Amino acid sequence: MTERNFVSQEDITELENNGVNTKTAIPTFIKELSTYFNKVWVEEYHIKDNIDSLEQLNKEYLHNYPSTPGHYLIDDSFTGEDCPIEILSDTSKRLLGYFYGIRFHY
Repeated sequence: MTERNFVSQEDITELENNGVNTKTAIPTFIKELSTYFNKVWVEEYHIKDNIDSLEQLNKEYLHNYPSTPGHYLIDDSFTGEDCPIEILSDTSKRLLGYFYGIRFHY
């Protein structure tokens, strides 16, 4: 069985066609998301490694997302009133919605 990349060429094309420079936006998204998780997760679960891809983040820290436990972890990480979403840039918030279905309503 062939493992499919989490970020497909179709995703890249769709995002680029909608004004997202994926070559810079995705690495920034990974960095900001790691910082965010380290702010809201208890220390024993902090991301201490240098994350190079969303595939690595999903596998090593998000219970092999997309998976049921991964969905719950993502949802829980962005639920509540004390979510420091200011850590995420507007582009990262767009990518969070695109890849993980988390969207913010103001």
